[in-house]
Amino acid sequence: MNTMFPQKGLHWKLLERELWESRMADAPWRHGSTYMYWPDPGDNLHLVAKEAATILYNHRLLGRTGNPSALKVETEVKQMVLEILGAPEGAATTLTAGGTESNYHAVKVARDWAREHLPEARAPEVVTPYTAHPSFDKAAQILDMKIVRVPVGADFRADVGAMAEAIGANTVMLVGSSPAFPHGRIDPIAEIAALAQERGLRCHVDACVGGFLVPFLRKLGRELENFDFAIPGVSSISADLHKFGLAPTGISSFSLRDDADLAHQRFAFDNWPYGSYATDTFAGSRNASAVAGAWAVMKHLGEDGYLEKARDIVRITDLLQSGIEAIDGLKLVAPPEAGIVLYGADGFDIVAVADGLDARGFKSRWCKEPPSIHLLVSPLQDEQIVVEYLDALAGVVAEVKAGTIKRKSQEAIYA
Repeated sequence: MNTMFPQKGLHWKLLERELWESRMADAPWRHGSTYMYWPDPGDNLHLVAKEAATILYNHRLLGRTGNPSALKVETEVKQMVLEILGAPEGAATTLTAGGTESNYHAVKVARDWAREHLPEARAPEVVTPYTAHPSFDKAAQILDMKIVRVPVGADFRADVGAMAEAIGANTVMLVGSSPAFPHGRIDPIAEIAALAQERGLRCHVDACVGGFLVPFLRKLGRELENFDFAIPGVSSISADLHKFGLAPTGISSFSLRDDADLAHQRFAFDNWPYGSYATDTFAGSRNASAVAGAWAVMKHLGEDGYLEKARDIVRITDLLQSGIEAIDGLKLVAPPEAGIVLYGADGFDIVAVADGLDARGFKSRWCKEPPSIHLLVSPLQDEQIVVEYLDALAGVVAEVKAGTIKRKSQEAIYA
């Protein structure tokens, strides 16, 4: 029987070679359009993040009295996040491991807040558009709550009227997205927040995708719905630093308009021999390296750098849009707003197109409603790669139409 755990330790150089060999099977990052792909190791932004993470490698964000360096970078990243999200005085941010944890905290805060402010809501519910991220249902399952998903409009944006009708005696929070991941549309956050205020409910904005892109697109003059704390009634915002914040994977943010609500988020315990234990995150011990990487990226880019990356998104998106529309039979499902391009097909199988692109080295994710190919644009890509993608796409479409490429995939998977 083969065993994975070696009897004798292996030399690092053997392990290093094995890791690099395993990477050869990974999709080239410049061809990536399913998640934010980090560039090759020699890229400057990669080096900045990597070197900063290495300096605080294995420093912990629990027990920070012995690690003031970890406290410094955490505090400064939190402040930068609040500034970008237009937070008022008295707001608070928690740095989390990812968007799922950030959205979990939103649901947890809503539940515990409701115990104080809406005691009649004995079986707490959260009303979301159908397009909201599954992490809300995951949180509700853990917290013994219910998510009520309501249909969206023909434009794939939240139907605020339908959300209003879904509000019941147990509703404690409404959710909107900026943008919702399936179709890349920004929900009418101001209307959702106004409805929440009118009904005495919390309003959470899932800006995990757009939190560090939409503010800069708006500064460039793009006419996009605002989502941040400038909107009265927005109680909390989740925003991923490891997406368009361009930080290394493993860091998101959960921000509260009022730091008093941290009492509903925090776990505190002292009924054991050692003393007081309190955390605002789901995990206790956390590695400071991801926070250090985010700190370095944000400081290195600054506002001008993020604006330049936003311009790159616009340029690449426009190139993709015009190229896709020029291919007979393809159509955009919705106008691209914030880094997501979605397109379908008339008269042939778009899933077969996705499979054909996979075979040509362009890993493709497809959305099931409606059947369409889903692209998450990276500001780290360049125009030449987009041209290559469009050339491959045109060739695959021709083959699908001719019947030489058939569908292999049977299920749309967020993976």
